[in-house]
Amino acid sequence: MKKLKKISFYFLISCVVLLIFSYVLIGFTQYQYLQTAILYAYRGSSIASINDADKEILQKSSSAEKWKLDEKYNQHKLSEDDLKYIDKYKTVAFLVIQNDKIKFEKYWDNYNENSLSNSFSMAKSVISLAIGIAISEGKIKNVAQKISDFLPEFKKNGKENLTFKDFLTMSSGLQWSEEYKNPLSDVVRAYFEKDLYAQLTNLPIAAPAGKVFKYSSGDTEILGLALQKAVKMPLTQYINQKIWKKIGAERDAYWFVDKKGNQKSFCCLHSNAKDFARLAKLVLQNGKWNDEQIVPESYIKEAISPADYLNVSAEKDEKVKHYGYQFWLLKYKNTYYPCFRGVLGQFMIIIPEKNAIVVRLGHKRTDEMVNYMPKDIYVYLEMATKILD
Repeated sequence: MKKLKKISFYFLISCVVLLIFSYVLIGFTQYQYLQTAILYAYRGSSIASINDADKEILQKSSSAEKWKLDEKYNQHKLSEDDLKYIDKYKTVAFLVIQNDKIKFEKYWDNYNENSLSNSFSMAKSVISLAIGIAISEGKIKNVAQKISDFLPEFKKNGKENLTFKDFLTMSSGLQWSEEYKNPLSDVVRAYFEKDLYAQLTNLPIAAPAGKVFKYSSGDTEILGLALQKAVKMPLTQYINQKIWKKIGAERDAYWFVDKKGNQKSFCCLHSNAKDFARLAKLVLQNGKWNDEQIVPESYIKEAISPADYLNVSAEKDEKVKHYGYQFWLLKYKNTYYPCFRGVLGQFMIIIPEKNAIVVRLGHKRTDEMVNYMPKDIYVYLEMATKILD
C-alpha cells in the first residue's frame, strides 16, 4: 500500500510539473493541446480510451438489418486458457460470423451487444472505403491524383507531387511521430488538436514519397481532409450517406471531430461489435451490399492487396506484404487475410474461404509483434477457427 501511495504521489507531481510546463508552452500554437492531454492523465485515464466521446453522428439505417443466428449459435465453449487470455487483455467483445449468421458472441466488463466502443485505427480502413466511393463518383479521378488538387498548402515545399496512393499506402514521406505514450508526439497532438487542418497541412517532407512504408496516422488524416474537400460536404455526413445508412446499421454511431468540424479520420469511430462487423462484411462481399455495389470491386481488390512495391524500411531491402490501402494483411498459414486494426486490440479479420468475419474489441493488446501484427490477433483467430466450420 505504501508503495502504491508513493507511485501515486510521484504521478501527481509529474502531472503538476507537466501542467506548469504546458502553460509555459501555451504561447506556441503546436502545444496548446497539452493541457487537455495532461488533464486526461491526471484523471487516471491513459492518453486514449475506448469510451471517449466528442462526436458527430452517423445515423442508423432506416431499414436496419438484424444479424441472423446460426443453428449452432453460442454452442462453442471457450477453453480456460482462452478465457484467461481474454481477461488478460481486457476483451469487451468477441464475435464470430459465418455465412451472414452469428455463430458466437460474448461480452465482458459490463459491455453488451449495444455498447459503443472506440474503433481507433480501424477507422482508417473506413476512410479508404470512402475514397473508393468518391473515385467511383468522379469526385476523385483515381489514386494517382495529387493531394494538392484539394489541399493548396501541398503545392509547395516539395509536396507538390504527393498522390492519394502515397497516403493510402503510408508512404508519403511526411515527417510524423506515431508515439502514443509521448504527449509531445504528433499523433497525441492530433488526438486532442482543435485545428487538425492547420496541424496536418504544415507537416514537412522527411523522405522521398512512394518508396518506404512508415505507419502514420497523419497520412490518414490528410486523406480525410482531402476527401472532405473532394466531396464538398462534412466527411461524417458523406460516410453516413454513402456507407453507414446503406449497410443496415442498427444503431447510431459517433465519430470524433475537432473544434472546426474536421473529422479525426485516423481514429475514433464509435460503434458496437455487430455494426462494426457490417464494415467487414462489405469488404468480404467485395464492396457489394444486397444488390448495390457500394464500393467498386476493383478498388476493394487493390485496397486489400499488398503494397509490395514499397520497402518496409529504408535500411531493409524487404518488400511490404502486410499493408494495402489503409488495410492490414494478416499472414496466417501462408495466406493473407484483410484486417481492420486499432491500437488497443480492436481487430476485424476477414476470412474469405470460410465466408467469415471475426471481431474483437477491448482495452489492451500485446506489444509483441509477429509478421508486423500484434501476436494476440493470431490467438483470436485461432479461437475463431475452432468455432468455424
